[in-house]
Amino acid sequence: MTERDKVYLGALLHDIGKFIERAKLPEWQERAERYVKSGDADVTFAHKRYSAALIDEFKSRKPFLSDAISAFALWHHRGSDPNKKDYESINSKGVLLKLIRIADDCASAERKDDAHLEPQKYYLARLQSPFADIEIDGKRLAKPLYLDLHPLSQNAESMFQSSNQPAFEEKEKSPYQRIVKEFLQALEKIETEDELLYLLEKFCHSTPAQTPVAFQGKERLSKPDINLYDHLRSTAAIALCLYDEYVEGSWKGKDADILNDGKEGYKRDSFPEPCLLVAGDVSGIQDFIFSVTTKGAAKALKGRSFFVQLLAEVAAQLILDELNLKPANLLFNGGGNFYILAPQCKEENLRQCKKKLEEAFLETELYISLVWEKVSIQDFRPQREADFGEQTAKFFTEKWQKVKEMLRIQKQAKFKSVDYEKVFEPIPQVPKSREKEQEDFRELAERLRRARAYTILKRKEPEKKEEILYWEEPIKKLGYEVRFFENDSKEGVAFNITGFEGRFKGFRFAVKNLPTWTKEEKERFLKACEEKGLNFDATADPIELNYLLSFNHLAWKAALETGTGKLAVLKVDVDNLGRLFKEGLPKELRTVSRVAALSRSMKWFFEGYVNTLLRNESFRNYIYPIFSGGDDFFVVGSWHRVFDFALRVNDEFRRFVCYHPKITLSAGIVVVDSSCSVARFAALAEERLHDAKTRRPEKNSISVFNTVLSWQEFAEARKLKETFVELVRKYEQPKSVLQKVLQSASGLNEVLRSNGKTRRVDLKKYWIVAYSLREIRGKKENEQVVREIVKKIVNQYERLLSDALTAKDKSRVKSPMLVAVAARWAEFETRGFKPAFQEQ
Repeated sequence: MTERDKVYLGALLHDIGKFIERAKLPEWQERAERYVKSGDADVTFAHKRYSAALIDEFKSRKPFLSDAISAFALWHHRGSDPNKKDYESINSKGVLLKLIRIADDCASAERKDDAHLEPQKYYLARLQSPFADIEIDGKRLAKPLYLDLHPLSQNAESMFQSSNQPAFEEKEKSPYQRIVKEFLQALEKIETEDELLYLLEKFCHSTPAQTPVAFQGKERLSKPDINLYDHLRSTAAIALCLYDEYVEGSWKGKDADILNDGKEGYKRDSFPEPCLLVAGDVSGIQDFIFSVTTKGAAKALKGRSFFVQLLAEVAAQLILDELNLKPANLLFNGGGNFYILAPQCKEENLRQCKKKLEEAFLETELYISLVWEKVSIQDFRPQREADFGEQTAKFFTEKWQKVKEMLRIQKQAKFKSVDYEKVFEPIPQVPKSREKEQEDFRELAERLRRARAYTILKRKEPEKKEEILYWEEPIKKLGYEVRFFENDSKEGVAFNITGFEGRFKGFRFAVKNLPTWTKEEKERFLKACEEKGLNFDATADPIELNYLLSFNHLAWKAALETGTGKLAVLKVDVDNLGRLFKEGLPKELRTVSRVAALSRSMKWFFEGYVNTLLRNESFRNYIYPIFSGGDDFFVVGSWHRVFDFALRVNDEFRRFVCYHPKITLSAGIVVVDSSCSVARFAALAEERLHDAKTRRPEKNSISVFNTVLSWQEFAEARKLKETFVELVRKYEQPKSVLQKVLQSASGLNEVLRSNGKTRRVDLKKYWIVAYSLREIRGKKENEQVVREIVKKIVNQYERLLSDALTAKDKSRVKSPMLVAVAARWAEFETRGFKPAFQEQ
């Protein structure tokens, strides 16, 4: 184990004692007390003794642990008892410990007092929602919510904020005992430091990083809003950068400055920036994914979507390897982009990586941008604003936004790092079969479907010539290969299985499961076709067990249940995400740990929790997720289930972000035939999403049937749709009722979009439809019920229409177009129904 490894692991485990200590387990209390009895440490900062105790207990069984790592953890805070060894100044214990101390300060600079908890009760503190302090346009949560203690999984309980109480109830046993015992058992099963990082994420993601701190003679308790995992990995990433910069960069030979805590030392503005924030982004994704032929499109789409994710992962891994960085330095990777914290001394290595990446992407339809920006110690420490004034204040989120802007600009100068000849000079063209290319991506989708795990590893040159699939070419040009595992493998990272210890080397979330034919599903489908009198052509579109449902199959399932054999395409995106990171947090809270926590939370929802939603019986085997990650997703499926899925996702997202008024989703839905080309329906969905984000200033909308509604209006449209369906199906009213409603709404959309400008409106057709609806009669036994239902519909329509046409502030009224959406929705859902009762 190298000195560098020890610094990294010392930083990664320096505060793990905060987790162990909270359990109040007698055997661990005794182990921690030994350091006081031996004279190594005093009673202050108890967590450091628990950190050392954990390391010392496991170091004989874990090759990645050592005495040096234990010492770093034990002495990263100075004690107050002159008779103990930790009383000696940290600065006198050497530069390596001081680097960890600086990294810890940088990662914990966001802490603020919390008046809700007594300091001695810190072990009862819950973790506060990462969305609690977000404020946009003066709007924020009225009161924060808090998490329960659960290991990380795809289930809501592990990441949804479930309580408004900042502390657990004090009982005979600490609430941490169960989860700490699970952690200790799992720790016995892991073998490498990489596995350790996954373990910390699994068990420490819901543990607050705060502890009581003495300040001006009084104990204070910090706001419990940063989880211990993100604090540990941020500290480790910064510490590794500081070490490299000290050994071979701009901090080399500056021991005296590093050991000087005053403004004349490492805290001064002119001290060299030790870090680089590196950002990578794969562009051209939509055109690439959707450039498939209709035949076999379902498999090819998933293969292309996952290929984009693989390219981003391989690119990030290349940078980590070439710069000799650790997994903790990868701050975020999802949705085709990534962020890495690197030492400034490795900037030339980054230039070489950039060139290598651009050359590998040259013959693909994609492009990768790679940029970086220097980060100073002050950029990590926003609380220093009081010392150097508002005009020169620095925040880590500014660096995050700066590299995002640099990415945007670089996309305008693609392949700039590649030699001129490779870009512009003629090269021999090797003809490629489009069908072969699509078949290769279908093969990738099939591997993904069967896989329990995968890994990305350095490629070994084959002994003999091998066939390289289309998707493998750029990956192998970069010197890597991807392997999939259908069974447990210690080489693989498990898909969606967080119980990885002893079975895999780690885990990741991915929306990879697709609608698949089972024996029971096939039998139900064919029986339903027979009962409905529908002649499904299994020869033209065969049903094969354990194979994917085609888009045509999904349309047929919709036809069986609604009479309308169509697909719906849904694209969803988070609103105001850039503003959330740039200005959502108060200035003093714009830190690396918070950015990491917010990014990881969003990623978990779209890559982890969406899996849980898709497993629901209402959506499983009806919806095909093309991609889901980062801050958005795109699905295709049986039209009626996609409509319901859109509402369910929005409801769950609102609950996940604690109903924050400014953290919302927008979406676009289009209904198409199963024969519609993939490129066409993708373009339509993108247009509808753009409408949803631009036609309403507050966004938080969905475009459906070419009409933009708020999510609340869309939910009301579903309720009204059910009423219309009830009239047709249960009370056997003619479907002409729905057509009358639709005709009455013709042209209304244009009037409502007039933005307050005077427009002449002919209201005659609206009153005609109201009159005709009131004339509806049911059978004698239910005539009164039908009349009451119709009366409610008419009154609702008139009220909505009147408010929309007379209100000065259109944003405060509901759109009457929700009635038209409901009628169209009901029309689609009742096409296969023939009422026996006809209007006389």
